[in-house]
Amino acid sequence: MAAEDMDVEDQGSLARGTISNIIVNKQKDLPAECYLQVLDVKEAQPNTNKYSARIHDERHYVECFFNSKFSPALKSGEIQSGSIIELKSFNLMDRNNKKTIMLLDFDVIQSECETLGDAVTDIYLVPGAKRAAQATQLAPKFGNNNTRKPAAVTTARNTYRGNYVPLNALNPFNGNPSACIKVRVSAKNAMRTWNKNGKEGKLFSFDIIDAAGDEMKVTAFGEECEKFMPEIHVDNVYTIKNFYIKHDKYVQKRYKTDYAITLKRNTEISAVNAGDNFAQKQYEFKTIQTINELQIDDTSNQKTYVDVIAIVRNVGEFTTFMSRKQKEFTKRELTLVDTTNFEIQATLWGKDAETYTEDKLLAGSVVLFTGSGVSTFGGKSLSGGTFKTGQSIEHLPEYGALLEFWSSFDSNAVQKIQTQKRSYTNELTTWKGVDAENKGYANGRDNFKGDYFDINGCVSFLSFRPEKQNFYMAGGDRGKKVSQENGVWTDNTGTEYEQGLISPRYAIRAKFSDSTGAQYVQFFGDKGDIMMNLSCKDYKTLHEGDDQDEKVNKAHREAYFRPLTVSVKASEDNWNGETRIRYTCQDIKEMDYLADAKRLYAHLSSISQVTVKPE
Repeated sequence: MAAEDMDVEDQGSLARGTISNIIVNKQKDLPAECYLQVLDVKEAQPNTNKYSARIHDERHYVECFFNSKFSPALKSGEIQSGSIIELKSFNLMDRNNKKTIMLLDFDVIQSECETLGDAVTDIYLVPGAKRAAQATQLAPKFGNNNTRKPAAVTTARNTYRGNYVPLNALNPFNGNPSACIKVRVSAKNAMRTWNKNGKEGKLFSFDIIDAAGDEMKVTAFGEECEKFMPEIHVDNVYTIKNFYIKHDKYVQKRYKTDYAITLKRNTEISAVNAGDNFAQKQYEFKTIQTINELQIDDTSNQKTYVDVIAIVRNVGEFTTFMSRKQKEFTKRELTLVDTTNFEIQATLWGKDAETYTEDKLLAGSVVLFTGSGVSTFGGKSLSGGTFKTGQSIEHLPEYGALLEFWSSFDSNAVQKIQTQKRSYTNELTTWKGVDAENKGYANGRDNFKGDYFDINGCVSFLSFRPEKQNFYMAGGDRGKKVSQENGVWTDNTGTEYEQGLISPRYAIRAKFSDSTGAQYVQFFGDKGDIMMNLSCKDYKTLHEGDDQDEKVNKAHREAYFRPLTVSVKASEDNWNGETRIRYTCQDIKEMDYLADAKRLYAHLSSISQVTVKPE
């Protein structure tokens, strides 16, 4: 039987023919963008966390089972009846004299969706159905249940009489290949290379905004990258036709939409004149003081982005450094201040860092950062985003107010950004509970960064080796690791620090025990100060002299068995090809006996039929 042609290029349809090719033709290779829909999700056997379902391609369906790593997503409802998946790998199995599929790996493209097409039983699994198969009609395009020719621009729920489709109406399952958008380019990123699984390539991306103010990211790879990059310019208006709409898997995306555009070989981009008022960026400026007051959940995978307009107070040096993955990066740090008299550090990257030197970007210049990420490490700072200065922002009302502020600027009145103290509301558990719940393991969770919990316990062991000290030398307020060469202190980016800004900082690993077990937990910075009940500066002095072993071990013993409550982050760490869990202290405080007694009382009351009032 010849392999069926699969309509994977059609926007808004599943990969029709896939089920037949897998079951009948026993093909192992999947088409690009192998979209299928899940139906009738159910637990295969009660209390087993094993799930079965049917998947279909708009022509046929087949029974399937899920890899156990997807059980949490199935249990939570992230994967449900109607979900659209992009199948990556599978195994074909025999079950009850029928072929079934084990779904080994896939991406969830859309969690909720109405049933697409009319899925029928696989024609080759029904006796005598081959003859009927010859009369089977191909599934119509999603959103068009008739065989008539579709309108110029049609979606599942909307028909547009105009020439252009709004960005908020685009998704992988409601489009038309001839859809055309009219947008302004609000930002453009430099070309970069990627290397994954032994393959290399290049890409660039740019951000667009339409007449309604909705925004989306556009990416071009390989030949399309080289073809379209010279044509795209910030602030210009274009029409774009023939493109893919894909689920945006980047968790730290700047825009609310779940989708992004990918250009393809036959994409058409044309520059148009639309006037200055078309699709102008609407800024939501935050003052530096407001950023200082933001409470950012640093356990979340979603990063916080802000728009900021401020005055440059200082321009740092241009530096080049290598990342842990041996990629070269360039950056330049700016010190910004605004009318609230707060200052903040902001980082320019790549071409912007190279272009805006101390000679071109003078103190007193007004600058604009759009979609800049807020970091909380060592105090809040800004990084990246779209950078503008000069004539392109002079029309903004904030521009004149900042220049007036700078004319009477008082440096003595400036306040620095404070380090955020995180408010912890983690679940209190035990090491036995951590092990039973497999905390720290991703277990199929996308963009997983760790589990967070609290433990009541104490330090039961600290190791001491003179050749591997429990602290390092740090520079500046942000605590970056520095080393000294020829009398000069520098970090890994080449930034130099004055001697007065150098101080020791804990990086100490301790065995932390409770009544059910123990694990080694890493304590950094001020968390180590509290755990040791000793400043790192004083701890460092213990390492001086011939009796350092005795002095350090004495300090360790004095840190043992103090009742503490530690907030812990558990996350996967790969070492020599082996996956293990790393535990890192996020917060630490002396154990509050009264609060813990109240917690125990509330727990006992909840499980007891007798209510006992505390005296």
